[in-house]
Amino acid sequence: MSKATCIGESVYGAALTRGRKYEILALDEAKRQVKVEGNNGRARWFPSGCFDLTGADAPVLSGITVRDTLEPEPSGWVEVDVELSDGRRRWCWFVTPALLMNTGDRLDGTDIQAVYGVPHLIVVNELTKEVIGHVLHHIDRQGALLNCTQPIEEASSSEIA
Repeated sequence: MSKATCIGESVYGAALTRGRKYEILALDEAKRQVKVEGNNGRARWFPSGCFDLTGADAPVLSGITVRDTLEPEPSGWVEVDVELSDGRRRWCWFVTPALLMNTGDRLDGTDIQAVYGVPHLIVVNELTKEVIGHVLHHIDRQGALLNCTQPIEEASSSEIA
């Protein structure tokens, strides 16, 4: 049989590792499932959406750089660069809910405030290196890192508008 590359662990983090290649033991296209031997040594069926069935490499998170200072008191937002195992570099913003409460467009004639259209904005309750690292690794394991970050060459501003 051929190999399938895990592109998203979903709820199977104990059995699958994003970026790892697994031998395809069986494939049920009607049920959209693939049978592989997981990390725990047990063969079982998984949703085929967790895999690239061509066996192509899946770049994974390999480095994190927080651009802004977090000490002594974070500003409520920081820029973060991420590096993928294929050498690509991307970036995103981490913000706290408190910052968002005082940011955004006020809708004419109302007290309504809105922040929208920022797919590379990640909201966390606390800005620490540990939280940022934990969140980025979680996003990567779910296969969503590319959707939550922007290529560095497209980044033109480091300010939240």
